[in-house]
Amino acid sequence: MYDRERLGKSTLLAYDMGLGKTVTASALVCSNRTPAFTDFPTTLVIAPSIGILQHWQGELTKFAPKLRVVLYHKDGRKHDPRLPDIALLTLSELRNQYAAYIDENTTDSEKYPLYSGTFHRVIIDEAHTIRNPESASAKACWALKKSHGLCLTGTPAQNKLMDLHSLLKFLEVASEGLNDLTTFNARVTAPYEGGDFERPMELIVRVLSECMIYRPKNPRLVRLPKLHASVVVAVELTPAEREVYLYMKSDHRFKSQWAKTVRLRQAADHPMLLTTALHRGDIGPKPDDTSDQMRAALDESRADANKTIAQDSPLPIGKLPPSLQKHAAIFKPGYLSSKFIALLGILERIPDGQKVIIFSHFLTNLDLLAEILPRASYARYDGRMGPSERVAALDQIRNEKKCTILLLSIMAGGTGLDIPACNHVVLMEPWWNPYVEEQAISRVHRIGQSRDVRVYRLLVKDSIEDSIVKTQDAKKEIIGGLLSLCEVPDVDEMKKWLA
Repeated sequence: MYDRERLGKSTLLAYDMGLGKTVTASALVCSNRTPAFTDFPTTLVIAPSIGILQHWQGELTKFAPKLRVVLYHKDGRKHDPRLPDIALLTLSELRNQYAAYIDENTTDSEKYPLYSGTFHRVIIDEAHTIRNPESASAKACWALKKSHGLCLTGTPAQNKLMDLHSLLKFLEVASEGLNDLTTFNARVTAPYEGGDFERPMELIVRVLSECMIYRPKNPRLVRLPKLHASVVVAVELTPAEREVYLYMKSDHRFKSQWAKTVRLRQAADHPMLLTTALHRGDIGPKPDDTSDQMRAALDESRADANKTIAQDSPLPIGKLPPSLQKHAAIFKPGYLSSKFIALLGILERIPDGQKVIIFSHFLTNLDLLAEILPRASYARYDGRMGPSERVAALDQIRNEKKCTILLLSIMAGGTGLDIPACNHVVLMEPWWNPYVEEQAISRVHRIGQSRDVRVYRLLVKDSIEDSIVKTQDAKKEIIGGLLSLCEVPDVDEMKKWLA
């Protein structure tokens, strides 16, 4: 990367999750300091969440303590982000300044200092989050002026080949014209969707070979403890739970198909989730879109869901549909659903001295789990918590022997965290995007892990979760094949070629 920057080239660093992208980028900052002619001497680091930026702070303190670092968040906004060696800020802060920058009625440049000159370097961590070219996040990143660009992501494409366009445009990779959306669609998207797979894939691989450094978890390159094959725990709903699920699927009237999808996923977890209001974190982004693009639509979906089946408090028995009133007991918080019973069975088999992360998409699900676990045994990390609370939760799971379980929202903590204190992972629900789950697993299977890692996936038979897994498999076939073509052969492989 140092040599590439000396030649004026930007880089897509696509190390697999947990292989040290943050440390590698920090080393680049230290080795290629700011030239005198740059407007701003700063390396700007942009990430989708405050948790990831806190991880950056910790790594920089450990490996580059002499660098001047500013976290441009809350009280940190009093600092000028254009002056330190490294300024850390969230995508949401960047979007806010971009909105002021493009607002014709905003004449005060102090409202958008990030757009008032050229930075020495701009780094986007978890760069796949800007993959949607229509999103405000992508446009805000493109508009930044920089001498050097660096994208960090273990999953440069998650849903389709189009995901790569935004990264190529930010990195100003003009080869073959794929930084232009119209050209990308004409040369890659349209042929691929028309059944001509070979030519678009060859083109993408050729372009990526010019800008991407890809490193998978190859044991001959980086020695990590074994990641055992995932254990799929098949969950069978009880007759009462199945009746509730079928009611939601066939009989209940929804104003939004998206709300129906969310509620069927909840019905597979615990019936009580159907009686509570949806949080933004419960809904999450749509399968093929980034959260910022879908913000307005999600608010609308949440409103629709709240009007139909979500309540601000547990649904009174008298308001249950007549066909479900006989099953009122399973809507109570103390009820152990089939999936919860399966989870408790897994926890009972965790050896003493080992720790586990339980990932869920639903905040209300984490609420219910918190009620059935001994308080001293778990910590919790989710998007409703403030920065200091999140740090305290991570410290608790890392340092307290009695704390053996981390309840973690996959949307808030599925990326950017370093938690090798845990070596077991439970995924309560599947998600359309398989790389979200891989990112989550890599919170524990990473450099610093000393134990073998085991993963458990809870799946309800004959439910919407079957369809979600099929979608995952289709995405893996497209994107996994692309990355394998970009893999650089290791030394042993090259020796075979030369023998």
